[in-house]
Amino acid sequence: MNILVLNGSPHGNKGVTAQYIKYLEIKFPEHAFKSIEAGGKINKFENNITYFNQVVEDIKIAKAIIWVFPVYTMLVPSQLKLFIEILFERCDKNIFEDKIATAISSSANFYDHTAHSYIEGISSDLGLRYVRGYSAEMREILTQDGRENFLGFANDFLWRVDMDDNLEDIVIPKIINESADLAEITLPTKAQKTDDKMIVIVSDASPDDYNLLKMLELFDRMVSYEVEYIKLNDIEIKGGCIGCLKCGDGSSCFYKDEYTDAFEKVKNADIVIYAGAIKDRFYSARFKKFIDRYFSNGHRHILKAGLLGHIVSGALNQLPSMKEGLEAHIEVAHTQRLGIISDDNISPKDTVKQIENMVKYLEHWTKNPQWKSPQTFLGVGGGKIFRDLVYYNRAVMGADYRFYKKNGLFDFPTKNYVQNFISRVLMSLQAFPAIKKDIKKNMNKYRVKPYEKMIEKEKLAIYE
Repeated sequence: MNILVLNGSPHGNKGVTAQYIKYLEIKFPEHAFKSIEAGGKINKFENNITYFNQVVEDIKIAKAIIWVFPVYTMLVPSQLKLFIEILFERCDKNIFEDKIATAISSSANFYDHTAHSYIEGISSDLGLRYVRGYSAEMREILTQDGRENFLGFANDFLWRVDMDDNLEDIVIPKIINESADLAEITLPTKAQKTDDKMIVIVSDASPDDYNLLKMLELFDRMVSYEVEYIKLNDIEIKGGCIGCLKCGDGSSCFYKDEYTDAFEKVKNADIVIYAGAIKDRFYSARFKKFIDRYFSNGHRHILKAGLLGHIVSGALNQLPSMKEGLEAHIEVAHTQRLGIISDDNISPKDTVKQIENMVKYLEHWTKNPQWKSPQTFLGVGGGKIFRDLVYYNRAVMGADYRFYKKNGLFDFPTKNYVQNFISRVLMSLQAFPAIKKDIKKNMNKYRVKPYEKMIEKEKLAIYE
């Protein structure tokens, strides 16, 4: 059968993920795999309509489609995101109907689920029947067990294609764009500005993004601090991250453009807000290009910002995976959550109220920054993955390694010597039946005892 591979890696057929497809070509010679370098040759696809039209013909004759990509900053690379946007703009979705698709990614398993969720949603929007994808840890295929497991996945996928049935009734709701109409909103008087704090807003708003522009104007008029805009459509960003690791040791990026100066403003701002309009199921490819260029900066919480938030125009409340990614972005950056607001299916009045509340919280917290939101699994889990990734790859991620070491972030359990000693003692004591019985019977009593002591100490402090 004809299997079309849409390879979103900037490295094209020389990337790590492409090796998984080459392995399948060896193991399944009876099938015809054709790989399209959707990421590596994105400029050609964008600017040469004849070249792009050949992909359309390849899609028409394919029986199955495999999306292939590395995970870049919780999603597909910006190059593949742009390719997907072009598909929606130029293709008749009928060419995808009755075809079965899946996805293969390689990564450190850092928010790979949000990337796969995005591709699953996009596949559904294109009319494809989708089989749950395969998210490989990038070195997995180098092991015998890894290869056997991957072949099991491939056999299962090809069996489903041969039956012409993905065997799952996956219903992904269509996106309903019913944003609030902000045309009738009366703009408030502009607040008097101070230079105590600097707010930087990164936005890809175009003249057509009326609601987004209106929300930003409302925010700017309400807030009492100066606002600086980084307008992504006006600055030179030559390309998206290509994963070359040149910046891994602290060197400057492969590209020489205006991105570095823009990111310096983000890095040194007191408050950062990302403001974008949803295009398909995420921010635009242009915005994703900016995000991907963080790379090593995204591994280290180097933002000066005490507050980080998002202002979104589009169906954000219908995209839980995107919303989770934005929440995770705030936690991984180790900043305080300013909030995530959108104009999705709410009245103009409520939209204005959301912006007003964001401004109120911003000004309250900057004057009273006593606390920071505790991290949930989004930040803790992601942080541990990066901790291990940086430690393992310290030879090529020198800047990250130095930062992690300096800030005590290599907090492996094996290095908690006090807790390890206590655990060994407790394990030894349980060799005695009477002690083991007592521990089981009074486990909660022993566990809560330190907390009770703390509470009693605080009570005494009040009366002293």
